[in-house]
Amino acid sequence: MERLNVTLRILYIHAERLMEEIPPQIQFQFNLTLPSGKPKLGESLETPFTLTVSTVPNVAQITIKGFIDTRASKQTLEKLMKDLEKKKPNPLPQIALQYLMFEVMLICRELGLPPPVPLSSPPITKESTMFT
Repeated sequence: MERLNVTLRILYIHAERLMEEIPPQIQFQFNLTLPSGKPKLGESLETPFTLTVSTVPNVAQITIKGFIDTRASKQTLEKLMKDLEKKKPNPLPQIALQYLMFEVMLICRELGLPPPVPLSSPPITKESTMFT
């Protein structure tokens, strides 16, 4: 099995605190759109993403956009692109979310919000390790 070399490039960050007073309980909701546009296949696979984070109650909104740059053999990249087009499971959303959670935690700290509870990872199966 081939290893993927994955790099995230963030191109856009928007974060806004909407309330002065922070309630004692805040729930964070994450929505990762991947791909959020047409992936580009060349020497690497560039997959656009958009992460939106909202809170309940509506205390803050965070949007992060960018690209996941994946390097591997041409055959592996082509398979990954087909899986993205057919909306089949692949490792990119989990990889992106792990990286982006760190960014969201930093942004929350700057906005004076409590850190979001880290998302639990799904159990690793043979299918999910296909690209690692």
